[in-house]
Amino acid sequence: MNELRLDWTATAAVFNDLCREAHAMAKAKGFHDVYIPINEMAKIGDTDRILPTENAAKLLRDAADQAQMARVVGEIGEAVEAMRHGNPPSEKIPGFSHVEEEIADTFIRLFDFCGQRGYHIGSAILHKMQHNLGRPRLHGKQS
Repeated sequence: MNELRLDWTATAAVFNDLCREAHAMAKAKGFHDVYIPINEMAKIGDTDRILPTENAAKLLRDAADQAQMARVVGEIGEAVEAMRHGNPPSEKIPGFSHVEEEIADTFIRLFDFCGQRGYHIGSAILHKMQHNLGRPRLHGKQS
């Protein structure tokens, strides 16, 4: 296999749409409320009282971003827990397993993260998959 057998434009658009939708939903549900005071403080230069350094706003934003990525890891941990408990049916989305539910939550959090930053993750995924096609078995690693 030398090339991905996908419609690159349509596939990338779906991922990018999911990012925009996940971010809009997370914002509407209050998951980004922490960014409002950070951004407002940065605009008026009022971050010194929290973190007296020249780049305080960036440090605060970075900490919020890291917390958001930690929540992605938390969702993966919940999927592992569901596996440890035999992967019962989801209680929230009928017709799916608990692992599927938690993996969906993982993607939703990642899509939100990408949507907030305007990342073109659909294209990035496709380009990375295309790159990986040219890599050796196990990407050159022994195991």
